[in-house]
Amino acid sequence: MHGGDLLAESCESTGSIACVGLDPRPELIPDEIVRSAAAQSDDPRQQVAIAFETFMVSIVRAVAGHCAAVKPQAACYEAYGSVGWQVLERIVAEARRLGVPVILDAKRSDIGSTAVHYRQGLLTSSPPLVGSEQLPGLGVDWLTANPYLGADSVEPLIGVPEEGKGVFVLVRTSNPGAQDFQDQVVGDGSLLKVVAAKVHEWGQGRRGASGFSDVGAVVGATWPSEAAELRAMLPDTLFLVPGFGAQGASASQAVAGCTDQGTGIIVNSSRAILGAWQSETDRIDPVDAARTALDEMNEQLCAALP
Repeated sequence: MHGGDLLAESCESTGSIACVGLDPRPELIPDEIVRSAAAQSDDPRQQVAIAFETFMVSIVRAVAGHCAAVKPQAACYEAYGSVGWQVLERIVAEARRLGVPVILDAKRSDIGSTAVHYRQGLLTSSPPLVGSEQLPGLGVDWLTANPYLGADSVEPLIGVPEEGKGVFVLVRTSNPGAQDFQDQVVGDGSLLKVVAAKVHEWGQGRRGASGFSDVGAVVGATWPSEAAELRAMLPDTLFLVPGFGAQGASASQAVAGCTDQGTGIIVNSSRAILGAWQSETDRIDPVDAARTALDEMNEQLCAALP
């Protein structure tokens, strides 16, 4: 399926525009899972791997059918070397088995010849040394990309629509330091609008049946006025919206960049869902707490949509 159609269809079928961030950190892992992992191995890295996989797979199974997508943060897994990456592979495989679209937050960027390998390894497949059968990569559906190196670093990541993949380009990120570069004046506008115009250009001729392109934009919920302006510039672009929940953005801020029909956005929340069990005064199952937090997020976002 076309990358844009995949996410649009997921929003329609689940009734959700929420994306669950799968960003495991030791401090977010429930105590009982930590104790179980420690009992299964004496190797500290393996303990982390067991705990991360146990919790994240449970989360994926709990939220499947109730969110538009899941979004693993690659850094959380890469921090633990090869065992962390193997856990990421298994979590992605489980999400795909359950029919949940996967957005990998890896913010990749490099010169063209290297960017091709990022696409092969994370989105599609790589050529073998001998023979003709392609070697599957991680196989996520969408990838975040940093456009700072320019067009020749992003275009190889985009590939062709027939592959059914998508790329979210960083346009207006949710962090406070986003202003340092993104607000710099370039010509008659800001750098972020220069990037937005390029995203629009890259998306031309790549719309699916949903009307959305497979070249999306990361637009933080913490900048709602810019989100509305960017929607006017990018009518056919899906927005990946970080910043809701732990970063402080409200539901009304998070949906500021939606279309007039209340579509075109995927709103992410990570820590507020994974760590929901920590805010409960009564003992509660951590996975149940995460699902409850997602249900509440869905209600808030639905109420805020036009």
